[in-house]
Amino acid sequence: MICKYKFKDFKCKETVDTDQEYCILHREFPEDPQSIEFSAVLSAKYDKVQEKISKRDYKFVGVSAGPNLTPRADPILTPLDD
Repeated sequence: MICKYKFKDFKCKETVDTDQEYCILHREFPEDPQSIEFSAVLSAKYDKVQEKISKRDYKFVGVSAGPNLTPRADPILTPLDD
């Protein structure tokens, strides 16, 4: 299944885990930053970001970056040549 995240004319094409609607990049963090689930989500997000960067894929539109940060479309992270 594909992530349901959409922003304007951007549609995420990342796959999702069986029990999720959003990919790891668009999934919200659990409320308790001390929980094991929070650590697992943080680690998975980090790994996915590193994977995308290694493939020179710099599209991070709407990525949920942290519990106190608001996801947003950031043109700085999206190359102009796409």
